[in-house]
Order: sequence, then C-alpha cells, then structure tokens
Amino acid sequence: MNRTFLEGSDYRNLLFAAGGCFGVAVLLLAFYWWGYSSTPGQVEDQLLTTEGKFFAVSSDSQYSLSFLVEESGGGLIKFVALPAYTSITKALRYRRGENVVVKHYGQLVVECRFSGVEICSPRCTDASECRMKSFEAQASSLKRTIWTVLSVGVILLLLFAYKNKARAC
Repeated sequence: MNRTFLEGSDYRNLLFAAGGCFGVAVLLLAFYWWGYSSTPGQVEDQLLTTEGKFFAVSSDSQYSLSFLVEESGGGLIKFVALPAYTSITKALRYRRGENVVVKHYGQLVVECRFSGVEICSPRCTDASECRMKSFEAQASSLKRTIWTVLSVGVILLLLFAYKNKARAC
C-alpha cells in the first residue's frame, strides 16, 4: 500500500509539531525577555546625589532591587540597585522613614547612606567603569539566551531521534 505524504493522521502529527514549535518559540522569547529585562540601561555620565526619606523597597527580580525615595518636596523617585553597581550590606525593608542619601547615575544606584551609615557600597568608581559593567551584564544575558536556544535545540533533536528509533523498531 502506497501512502502519500501527509495522509490521514499525518495532519494531526503535523499540527502537533507546529504547536510544539510555537510553544518552544514562546518559551525562548520569554527567556530572551527575562534576560534582557534584567540588564541595566544606559549609564548617564553625571553622578547625581538625591536626599530624602526612604519610602519603600521591592525586589524586581533575582537580579535587581528597586526602592522609592520621597524628596523634601513630596515627590517619589524610583531607584534600581543592581549587583554590578552596588553591594547592599544590610536589609532595606526595615529602613522605612529614615533619611537617605543616594548617589546614582540616572535611576541606577551606586551608593546609599541611611542616617550617615553606608548600606549600599559602590562597585564602580566612575561612569565608564559602570558602563563597562553594563556591557558585561548585557553580554552575559546574550550568552544565557544563546545557551538556552542551543540546549532546547539539542533536546528537540534527541527527542526526534528517539521517536524515529521507536518507529523503526
């Protein structure tokens, strides 16, 4: 009996394979988005200092920490503390209402002091060093994405080979 290409249940298998490929593509896109979102943005050249009261803190991801500072005028400013830029030595969640002095490039925190005590110690000394750390973080994110794509590709090839071997037997 001669079977033609895509006869009978082959349509169902093809539809299943297309759905699987779509699912893998969505998973890889999610990994890429996660890797890209955890990298810092562009670093400004000027180191700024902001003083105010510590308002709130939240963990954005495993990689970064955000907190709000209330300025004397009543406005809130969001800052992001990344491990590449600063090292946080003590828990921030118990510091609500304390006076804080934040040194930062844009929203990226380099150093912070609560009531004169250094809680966030700097890991980069100037804008160019912080920029270099930013590029290193982006390269690391790209490397993670490439390894993820390659790993999923190898797993899919192994599953395909296993399925063809099972059919041959």
